[in-house]
Amino acid sequence: MEADFQFTFYIYPEKNTIKETKEEQRKLTVSEQELAKMKEISFRFDFQLNPGKYYFDVVIRGEPDKWKTRKIFEVNIK
Repeated sequence: MEADFQFTFYIYPEKNTIKETKEEQRKLTVSEQELAKMKEISFRFDFQLNPGKYYFDVVIRGEPDKWKTRKIFEVNIK
């Protein structure tokens, strides 16, 4: 099974209304047996951010089924 994921990150520094936008694509290739055993899928992203509080608004789109999900969360970098 193959699936393509498109990640769009909208990053808002706490004291700044100007957002930074980053996009990345990832592919997942697993067998049906591996997929049945998976409880979660993890992807890692490398962002160079200065210390401070940030709000992330992440939109994930999946192919080939054309689904979309959105998560908003806060990150405090020390």
